[in-house]
Amino acid sequence: MRYLKLLLTGLGFIGLLTGCNQDTDSNNPDEEPFIVSDYDLSQDIVQIVPDWLIDQVISQGMPIHEGSDPPCIQGEFLMSPMILISTFNT
Repeated sequence: MRYLKLLLTGLGFIGLLTGCNQDTDSNNPDEEPFIVSDYDLSQDIVQIVPDWLIDQVISQGMPIHEGSDPPCIQGEFLMSPMILISTFNT
């Protein structure tokens, strides 16, 4: 009876250790899927912001600077007067 309990305990531990494997379809589980977009934006942006939202922002007159090389905006800027031109409720 002692050997039976030891055998069942051993099989239980083996079942716990092998039952916790995570099956993945790709060889690299950290690799995120590539999403195709109509715009030349980085994959980080494309994964978060859908194309319909980018289309809506462009249609309301806001420029979208595509590409992966951001512009240099160092310096001091004077913003005066601050006037709201559009409320985007058009």
